[in-house]
Amino acid sequence: MKILIADDCKTRYKNLLASLEEIGVTKEQVTLAGSSDEAQTHLENERYDLLVLDILLPLYPTEADVSHENSLQVLYSINHDENTIKPGKVIGITADSGAAKAASESFAKNTWSIIEYSQTDNEWLHTIINCVKYIQQ
Repeated sequence: MKILIADDCKTRYKNLLASLEEIGVTKEQVTLAGSSDEAQTHLENERYDLLVLDILLPLYPTEADVSHENSLQVLYSINHDENTIKPGKVIGITADSGAAKAASESFAKNTWSIIEYSQTDNEWLHTIINCVKYIQQ
């Protein structure tokens, strides 16, 4: 099992990493990327069973500006760039409903889903864990 998490706020995944370990996925099996450029580089070099893609990402790790366009470029590469190794599943994640709406068409046409991140409940975490359990079967 290999998981790529592309998100510029890596600390929000502390509880997810702990939950993944409970079901047998070690931290060594999870790669964290802080920008769409980093995510793209990882996808060109390794196959991942699951990509968790923040909808609002900076293009490069040194940039503060985030945009859904950067995440959509990763999706475009997955579908059209022969150098990109397609992940088994893709889950989009965001706390921004406007960003979710802007990206929903691109996700839907590939039968991928977008989940809402929340600091107040763990529904998003349970959704990802359920997806990982499905992949593990």
